[in-house]
Amino acid sequence: MNVPPGFTDGSAYWARLAAFRQADREREEMVTELVTKYTHLMEQFQQKCDDLENEVASRRMWHKRATEAANNLTDLKYVTRLQEAHPMVFAIIDGDGAIFREELISQGGAGGSQAAHLLQTAIKKHLKEIYADTNVETWNIVVQIVLNQDGLSNKLQSVNLVDKQDDLANFARAFGRTQPLFCFVDVGSGKEQADHKIREMLRVMIRNAQCRHIIFGPCHDNGYIPVLKPYELDSDVSSKITLLETTPAGPGFRQLRFPRAEFPEVFRSQPLPERAIVAPPPPTPSPTILSKGSGSDKRSPAGSYAVVRGSNSEAKVINIAPTKTRPKLPPKFLVLNVDRERLDEPLMRTDPSALKRVTERSTAEGRLCNNFHITGTCKDEDCAYVHGPRVGASEQLVLKHKSRGLRCYKMTGCRDVECPYGHHCRYGRNCDNQHKCRFADTHHVKLTPAVRAYEDGTEEQINHYRKHKHNSTTVQHTKFHCIIPVSFSSLLGLLFVFNVFWWRNTGMGLLEKVLDLQIPRDIRISPDATRVVYTTSLKQYHRVGDNLPSTLWIAQLDTAKSARALTDGTRNDRMPRWSPDGKHLACLSDRAGDPGKTTAIYLQEISGVDKVGEPRALTPDTNEQRISNFEFSPDGKFIAYVKTPERSPEDKAKKKAKDDAVIWGEDWQYARLYLLDVVTGEIDTIFEHEASVGDFSWSDDGSEIAFTTTRTPHAESGWLHGVTISVVSVATRQAREICCVPRAAWSLTWSGSKAYFLGFNDPQCSLTGLAVYAADLAGRDRHAAAAAFERVAHGDTDCAQGLARACGGELLVRVERGLEDHFRFLSGRLVLGTNRVTSKFDVARGGGGEDVLVGSQGDFNAPMEVFAITASGARTQLSDHGGELRAAYGDFCTWTHLQCSTLDGKEVLDNIFLTPTARHRHRSKEGAPLPTMVLVHGGPYARVAPAFDVLDTSFSAVPLLLAEGFGVLLPNYRGGSGRGRRFASYSYGGAGLYDEPDVVAATQDAVRRGLADPRRLVAMGWSQGGYVSYLAAVRNGRHGLGWRFRGVIPGAGITDLDAMVLTSDIGYEQAEFIRRAAWRGDGLPQDGDGEEECLRRALEEERRVRRASPLWGFKRAAEEGRIPAVLMLHGGADTRVPVSQAWGFRRAMEEAGLPFEMVTYPREDHWFKERKHIEDMLTRVVGFVKKDIG
Repeated sequence: MNVPPGFTDGSAYWARLAAFRQADREREEMVTELVTKYTHLMEQFQQKCDDLENEVASRRMWHKRATEAANNLTDLKYVTRLQEAHPMVFAIIDGDGAIFREELISQGGAGGSQAAHLLQTAIKKHLKEIYADTNVETWNIVVQIVLNQDGLSNKLQSVNLVDKQDDLANFARAFGRTQPLFCFVDVGSGKEQADHKIREMLRVMIRNAQCRHIIFGPCHDNGYIPVLKPYELDSDVSSKITLLETTPAGPGFRQLRFPRAEFPEVFRSQPLPERAIVAPPPPTPSPTILSKGSGSDKRSPAGSYAVVRGSNSEAKVINIAPTKTRPKLPPKFLVLNVDRERLDEPLMRTDPSALKRVTERSTAEGRLCNNFHITGTCKDEDCAYVHGPRVGASEQLVLKHKSRGLRCYKMTGCRDVECPYGHHCRYGRNCDNQHKCRFADTHHVKLTPAVRAYEDGTEEQINHYRKHKHNSTTVQHTKFHCIIPVSFSSLLGLLFVFNVFWWRNTGMGLLEKVLDLQIPRDIRISPDATRVVYTTSLKQYHRVGDNLPSTLWIAQLDTAKSARALTDGTRNDRMPRWSPDGKHLACLSDRAGDPGKTTAIYLQEISGVDKVGEPRALTPDTNEQRISNFEFSPDGKFIAYVKTPERSPEDKAKKKAKDDAVIWGEDWQYARLYLLDVVTGEIDTIFEHEASVGDFSWSDDGSEIAFTTTRTPHAESGWLHGVTISVVSVATRQAREICCVPRAAWSLTWSGSKAYFLGFNDPQCSLTGLAVYAADLAGRDRHAAAAAFERVAHGDTDCAQGLARACGGELLVRVERGLEDHFRFLSGRLVLGTNRVTSKFDVARGGGGEDVLVGSQGDFNAPMEVFAITASGARTQLSDHGGELRAAYGDFCTWTHLQCSTLDGKEVLDNIFLTPTARHRHRSKEGAPLPTMVLVHGGPYARVAPAFDVLDTSFSAVPLLLAEGFGVLLPNYRGGSGRGRRFASYSYGGAGLYDEPDVVAATQDAVRRGLADPRRLVAMGWSQGGYVSYLAAVRNGRHGLGWRFRGVIPGAGITDLDAMVLTSDIGYEQAEFIRRAAWRGDGLPQDGDGEEECLRRALEEERRVRRASPLWGFKRAAEEGRIPAVLMLHGGADTRVPVSQAWGFRRAMEEAGLPFEMVTYPREDHWFKERKHIEDMLTRVVGFVKKDIG
C-alpha cells in the first residue's frame, strides 16, 4: 500500500493502541488486586479488632468472676466457720395436737418452767443417742410451740384439765422465760394458720447448714405427710429429721422412714377427750298415789311408780304417769325417675343465722365433717375434719346444701339412702351454666320422680296429679317443658326460652344429623369397571352402643345416585374385595355371635347390582383375633390374609383368673401371613417367624407375595428397628428378605419387578413428609448389591398420600399439592386435579380404554359422597348419604383462600376462612368482622382443605359453629403436609418455634382483612392442635399485635414435651419434635467440654425445650394476666397423649385461681368412639364459644 508523504503505516498505530490497551488492562487488574487485598486486609483487621475486644471483654468478665468467686469463697468459709461454731437443733411442735401433760399445765408458771427443763433434757438425750460421736452439749436448742392459745385454753377448761383460762398463758410465759430459745407462737384461730407457719419453718430450716437436726412434732395430722414425703427421698436431709410422736401418730406417719421419738414425761400420750364427763341429773319424779289407810305423808320414792299402802302390807307402787312410747319412724327411701336414675330431694332454704354459726365454728375449730354432722357417723378413721358435738337441725341444713354441691362418685347410680352428696344438676336441661356446671354430664336426667326405693329393697310407684293455675301458660315441646307464669313473664324470659328452644331443636338437631351421617370408606371397582362396592361408617368411626357398625353398598358406575345397601348396617361389614372374575364379593364381618366379638372372611355370589347370594364364612366364624388385611390371588384360587393367632385356652384361663402379668418382650402376639384355598377351605400359615406381618401384595402372576414385617408387634417397633420387606414363594413357602426400610413403609404394592411403597423423604426422620419408593424384587435378597430401595416420585414440593394399581399394573398416586388433590400415574400423567379432598379412591380402565377414578369427595358444605370421574372430566355422583342434611340446612358457608407470610418471613402460608351464609349469619352485620373460632389441625403432618368429614375430633364442630353464625379460621402451619419435604421438616426440633407463631400470623391476616373480629377470638385444636392451643393460652397477646384470644379449647393436647416423650405410646417419634430424649443424654455436655461450656450447653438446652412446653410458660403468663378462660377436653384412657398432660395444666389453673373447666371422658382413647361423649364434647364446645365470644 502507498503511504502519503508525512504519514506512516497504520499498523504501527494499531500495535501501539494494542499496547496501550494491554497496559490499561494490566493497570486495572493491578488496581483491582490491590483494592481486593486492601479490602480483605481491612476485613481481617476488623476481625482482629473484634476478636481483641471480645478477648478483652472476656478477660474482664473472667477476672470479675474470679474475683467474685474468691470473695464468695471467703464469705462461704466465714459463714461455714460461723455455722460450725454455733450449731443448733430446731424443734417445731403443733401445740394443738401435742398437749403438755395436765399436771404440768395445771401448775401454771411453775409447770411451764418444769416443762421447759424436761423438754430440753429429753431432746439432749435423744441427740446423744443418734449423734453418739458428737458433743451435742454445745448445740443450741430452739423450740417453737405453734398453737391457737385461746382455743386450746378453752378446750382444756372444757374438759376440766385447767381451772382458769389464765393457767395456759402463765404456763407459756414461764416456758419461754426458763429457756430463752423456747417460745409459744400463738397463730390464732384457723388450722391453716398453724399449718402455714409449720410448713414454712420446716422449709427454711431443712436447708440451713447451721441447723444440724430437726424434731418435727405435728405427727397427729396426716396433712403434713405430703410435706415430709420429698425429704424422705432426699438423702442429704432425711437423716436430720426426727418425728416426735405424742398422741398416737396417724397411719401415714408410721410408713415414713424417719426416726421417731417419744417424750412421755413432757407430753400427753392420748388426745384430749371430746367433752367433760358429768354425772347425769336425777330423774324427775312422776306423779304417784298413796293408799288412804297408810296414815303417812311420806313421799313415794323418786321414780316412775306410785305406792299403795295397806295397814299390814308393804307399799305397792302403781304407775299413773302417761306411758311415753317412741313413735315409729317412717322407713327411709330415695326417689328414682323413669330411667331409674336417682333424684335428689329438694332442700329448704337455709337460715342466715345458722349459716353464720357454721362459719364461725369452722373458723374457730376447723372445717366440719359433713358425714358426721349430717348422718351421725363417719367411716374415715383418719378424718381430718372436725367432729365434736353435732350441730343442730338448722346448721345441718347448711351442711346439706354444702354437701349437695359435691359430686357423689356413683352419681345417679347411687342407692345409699344416707348419701349426703349431689347426684345430678337440680336444673337439668334448663341449667344456664351448661359448660361450667360441675354436674354438666347429668343435664339429660329427667327430673320427674317416678319411684320411691325404700332401704329395705321394696319400691313404690309415684302418681302425679299436676294442676296449673289459670294465670300460667304451659309451653311444651318434645324435648323441653317450661311453665311460665304470665304475671311474671318478661321479654328477657321469652328470649331465653326461645334461645333454648332454638338450640335444642336446631342446634341439637343439626348435631344429631351430622353424627348420623354415613361416611364412605373402602372403595373397590369391579374387574369389568361397571360397578363399585364401598363401605360406610359413622362420623369419626363412633359406635352405636358397643357395636361399631359398617355397611356394604354397591353402585352402577354409569348411573347417578344408584348406590344401594347390601347389608343392614347392624354389623361391622368391611373391607370388600372383588374376586378377579367379578362374580364373587368377599368381606370381613362380625355377623356370627355378639357384635364386635368375632371376625371372619365371608364370600357371596354377586351378579349385577341386584342379585346377591347368601354369604358363607371362609374362615372360622368364632375367631376373636382381628384380621387386618386380605386379598385375592390374581387367579382367584387363593386368599392371603394377615391375622394374629387365637389365644390358647391356657392364656384365656389365666386372663380370666387375672393371672395375666405383662412381661416386656415375652408372649408377643405376632401377626402371621395365612393362605386360604377358596375351593377346599384349607388354611395354611406361609410365614410364622418371630416377626409381625403388616402389609402385603401379590405378584402379577400370583406365584409370590411381598410383605412387610416388624421385629415385634409393638407400635414403636418399626421406628426403632425398621420395617423389613420380604418375598415368600407360594409354592415352596421359602422367604427371602429384600431390604430394611428405617421407620416405616406403607401401601406396599407389587407392580412389574418392583415393590412400591410410601416412606419418609428422609427415611431416618419421620417428620420429613412422604414420597413414593421402590425396591427391586427380581430374585434378589437384601445382601445383593442392587437390592437397595430408592425414592422414585414426589416429596420435594408435594406429598404422596396413597397408591392404587390400575389395569396393566400401572401405579396411580394420590398427591397433596398445596390445597389441591392430584391423581397421577408414576409416569407423571395427570388423571385428576381437584380443590376438594378426595380421601378414599380406586382406579380402573373402562371399556373404552378411558381411566375411571372412583373416590369420596366433599367440601365444607357437602358431606362426602362417592363420585365416578373419568379422565375427560365427566363426573357422576353415585351416592346421596348427605342429601337429607343438605336439604335441611343448605350451604353453611362460603370460603376464602388466604395467603400470608409467616412472622419470620421465611414461608407463605395457605389458610382458609369460612364465612357463614346469610341464613346463618346473625351475630354480625353483613361485611362486619365476625366472632371467630381459630381451629388448629392436629398432626402436625396434616393440612386443612375443603372437606366436610375430617377424622380430627374438633372439626365436627365446624358446621355447628357456622350455623351459630361464627366465622372459622383454618390455619395450615409449618410442619404440615401438601408442601413437600422442607415445609414438613419444620417440625423436627421445631415444636413451639413455628406452629404457634404461624397460627398468630394467620389470625392477624384474617383480622387485617376485616374477616375476624379482634375482640372476639377463640382458639381450639385436638392433639397437636390441642398443644398449639395450650401455647396460645400462655403466649396470649405476647405478639404485640393488639388482640388476644378470649378463650382456648385444648383437646387431648400436650403441656410438657419431656413428659410426653416418656409417657406416650409413640415416645420415640415424639422425641423428634424436641430433638432430645432423656435416656440419650441429648443436649448434655460432651467429653472435653470445659465447665463453662457444660453449664452453657445445659442451660441452653433446658431453655429451648421449656420455651416450647406450655406448662413452663404458665407462671409468667398468669402473673401478667394473659391466660384466658380454658375448656380442657381429654380421653381418660388416652395412650397417645396421656391425660396427665391435662392434669398438669389443670393443677396450674386451679392453683392460680383462674377460670377453667376440665372434662375427662372415661374409656376414650385419643379419638373418641362413644356417641354420648362426642355429643357432650361438641355441645360444650358450642356453649363455651357462645359464652366467650357470642
